[in-house]
Amino acid sequence: DSANSPEAGAIQGPTSAVTGVNPDTGISSTDAITNATAVTLTGTAGDTAGALAANSTITLSLAGTGVIGTTTADAGGLWSFDYTGMPLSAGLHSFTAIASNGGYTGLESAAFNVLVDTTPPAVPIIAAANGSPLVFTGTAEPGSVVVIARTGVGAVGSATADEAGNWTYNSSIALASDSASFTATATDPAGNTSPASAPLAFDGSIAVPVITAI
Repeated sequence: DSANSPEAGAIQGPTSAVTGVNPDTGISSTDAITNATAVTLTGTAGDTAGALAANSTITLSLAGTGVIGTTTADAGGLWSFDYTGMPLSAGLHSFTAIASNGGYTGLESAAFNVLVDTTPPAVPIIAAANGSPLVFTGTAEPGSVVVIARTGVGAVGSATADEAGNWTYNSSIALASDSASFTATATDPAGNTSPASAPLAFDGSIAVPVITAI
C-alpha cells in the first residue's frame, strides 16, 4: 500500500466545502454571480462518522493570494467567513477550505468560484411593438432580464434575452385610441441594471386611415 493510504479504521480528517457567497445578487441567489465586492463565504464541515463536524477550524484560501483566514464551524458543522474587509476586484475568484479538528486535518475542498460583475449591461433596444395586444420585440445583453415599463404606470412585464440577445414580450396591452410610451431596462445575472432605453411612443390622437372605396 502507498505510504499515504489511510489505515483501515483510522479516523480521517474532517471534510469541508465552500457552498455559498453572500450577497449572491441578481437573477439567481445560488449561482455565485454577484455585483458585490465585499462578501461573506459560507460552507460546511463534516466527516463520514459526523464526529468531527462540530467546532472544526476552517482555513480559507483564495487562488493567487493564499490563506485568507480561519473560522469555526458551529455544532451542526455550518460556518461562515466574513471577507468584507478585503474588497474583491471584478472577475472570477476561486476559494477553497480545509477543516481540522482534534488533531486531524482534512483534504482541501473543491474550488468554489465566485464571479464578481460590477458593469451594467448596455441599454436595451425596443425594436418594435405591434399588434393588439402589443407584442414587444428587441435586443439586449444575452441572458439579461428586460423589464418593459409604461410611462406613468411602471413595469408592465419582462422577458429574458436569448443567447443571441433577442427578446420578445407578449403583453396584454390593447391601446385602442390611447397615447402611451414605453421604455426598457436590462438587468444582468449579477444584478446590474442598465439605464432606460429611448421611449417608444404611440400617439392615440392620430386616426387610423380607413379605405372606403377603390
